[in-house]
Amino acid sequence: MKIGRRNPAPAALDGPGGCSSTAGNSAAVPRAIALADPSYAAIAPIATVQVAASVIVTAVLTPILTAWMFRKVQKERGAPAK
Repeated sequence: MKIGRRNPAPAALDGPGGCSSTAGNSAAVPRAIALADPSYAAIAPIATVQVAASVIVTAVLTPILTAWMFRKVQKERGAPAK
């Protein structure tokens, strides 16, 4: 994640797919559970929406919080942020 001219994220997070996660796959879990146990069929759509919302929120906040924490730790160590 680049902010301005600096790249505060660690090198492990750079590049395409560096910040990816499997969270998007979890949106299918409520439906899969409902298929396995029909007693959950009524709540599967609501659960899917909740999971999808959490995926979006974490997709936005995780890189921001990671960059913030990286800068904070670098500042505490006295090392210049990349």
